[in-house]
Amino acid sequence: MTGEAERLAALVLAEDGNRDVTTAVTVPTGLPADRAQAAYAFMTWLTSKDAQQKWVGYGGVTTRSDITSDRPEIQTIVESADLIRGGMRYPFTPALLDVLDPLLGQYVAGTISTDDALQQMDEGMTKVVKDAGFLS
Repeated sequence: MTGEAERLAALVLAEDGNRDVTTAVTVPTGLPADRAQAAYAFMTWLTSKDAQQKWVGYGGVTTRSDITSDRPEIQTIVESADLIRGGMRYPFTPALLDVLDPLLGQYVAGTISTDDALQQMDEGMTKVVKDAGFLS
């Protein structure tokens, strides 16, 4: 493959060597048809088995279940792929994530106990759902 897609792939592959990269690949609305098709072709290539196998080889993480690797975390992803479900789709999801993400980060960093994290998550989630009008 030659051209623009390779330059974009270099960005996705984190040229600085940082393997802790979370990337969302999207296509903006309103693109001319030729650019939308090129974006789709790039996304199709980027998520292909061959490209994702290379990504894993560079230290990346994939959600594909047909990738092979000796890395335990990749093996776990592959083995549990059938258990993965789509993300939450509620009108209050962004507010809910604003509560949960920082608390999960604090818990993982060891700056908050399990009990405190769970209590604060419960209180925060309850408030978000009540504020959205789904709980009285």
